[in-house]
Amino acid sequence: PHCFVTVREPTEDAMSRIALSIALPIMVGLATAQTGAIARIAAPAAIPSSGVQLAHGTTGHRERDYEGLPAAKVSLVEALEIAEGEGPGRAIMAEFEGGIGKPCYEVKLLSDDGKLTHHRVDANSGQVTKSDDHPIESYFTSLKPSNLRDVDLSLRQAAVIAAKTGGKVAEAQIEREDDGVQYKITVVTNGEGHEVKVGADGRIIPSR
Repeated sequence: PHCFVTVREPTEDAMSRIALSIALPIMVGLATAQTGAIARIAAPAAIPSSGVQLAHGTTGHRERDYEGLPAAKVSLVEALEIAEGEGPGRAIMAEFEGGIGKPCYEVKLLSDDGKLTHHRVDANSGQVTKSDDHPIESYFTSLKPSNLRDVDLSLRQAAVIAAKTGGKVAEAQIEREDDGVQYKITVVTNGEGHEVKVGADGRIIPSR
């Protein structure tokens, strides 16, 4: 005897139910992801009109880095002077590092021939504990010697100006701005960093 099995094609209603059962979890997952992404977008912080605003990166690991800053015997301004004394070149960036190991300042110098040198200055003794050349990084540095040729204000002087707003300087760097440069300084007060921008004329730039 032969056994015959009849295979029926699914109806449109059955197909719709199958499609819905597949699509619904995907749609729910996408909606959940979008909701989470929206929730993670924080409202912008209020910016004071004095030209001082909250600095980026002042939460998490940066806050831990700032913990040792009040106790540091050497200021960032002094570290800049020490590093520039080692040479060669002019300081274009400096930042306090206090999260792991001994607190120190990382300082980068740019020479007239485009050479980028990195010095590490102990935040308590003021000694230069490490010096390195960064030939590859120099190619990717947006700031070039020609940008500083007609600029008299040093990064150290800009940091002194910014420090007068109150607190201790944790970070400082020179940035290109249109046809000139400006100085971005992070000043820390009560563990919180605030960004102060100083123009090449030595005046604090009001925040927008």
